Amino acid sequence: MKIVATDLDGTILPAGGKVSRQDLETLKMLGNRGVVRVIATGRSFYAILQHIPRTFPIDYLIFSTGVGLMNWRTGEIIISTHIKSNRVKFLVEHMLRHNVDFMLHSPAPDTHKFYYSGTDAPIIDYSERQKHYSDFCHPLKKGYYPDSSQALAFIPNDDNLYQQVTLGLEDYKVIRTTSPINEENIWIEVFEKNVSKGHTLEMLAGMLNVSKRDVMAIGNDFNDIDMLDFTANSFVVENAPEVLKEKYRVVANAANSGFTQAVKLFLSDARK
Repeated sequence: MKIVATDLDGTILPAGGKVSRQDLETLKMLGNRGVVRVIATGRSFYAILQHIPRTFPIDYLIFSTGVGLMNWRTGEIIISTHIKSNRVKFLVEHMLRHNVDFMLHSPAPDTHKFYYSGTDAPIIDYSERQKHYSDFCHPLKKGYYPDSSQALAFIPNDDNLYQQVTLGLEDYKVIRTTSPINEENIWIEVFEKNVSKGHTLEMLAGMLNVSKRDVMAIGNDFNDIDMLDFTANSFVVENAPEVLKEKYRVVANAANSGFTQAVKLFLSDARK
């Protein structure tokens, strides 16, 4: 048995577009061959359904950057990880001390719901996200520390500021993501220590008794690194940051069916 795991946005789903017919056919072909198909995304389950239908040809969904694992066909939540209240308290105090805009997302499967806390001059990502999810968010009250799937902070594209904000969070899993809103700002995603796309993919492979040499992964951003490092069969699309393209095999961009190209290379390598 083999597993093919792909990120969603910017990898198989082009910005503002749809999954190509060629990539859809490739997913169906993999299913016919008995290959397990996985989408691993930073999106919540709710947000995913805004872009792909429940009939989409995959077998498992890793959502919210590894917080949850779902059997796509049955809707069963197989894995759900969250940060408990006492550790959330530390994160809230940390974010307030660094004066950044942040959100606390609810545990799976409701990771699209969140509490928010902003500065006097909130960054555009914070404001836009709050407006987009206005039916699912509430201001964070002082002294309230709800169990959370993650904390999400927003900062400008400033590496020094990123280092300052993340210093002291070594007891958590911190993942850097490029803003999907302006493709420039930095999102700082903070999870429980063992959470990542790669860790959840590794657990799924273990459940299915699939060796890492029989797993392929493809992504386009920093939050895919743990998944890409899990297996030697790793690819990034052309629209990925240069630092990732220097480390992993590069295929065509999302709009030109790079996913299909990667799958062909993976299957070809497997036959050697």
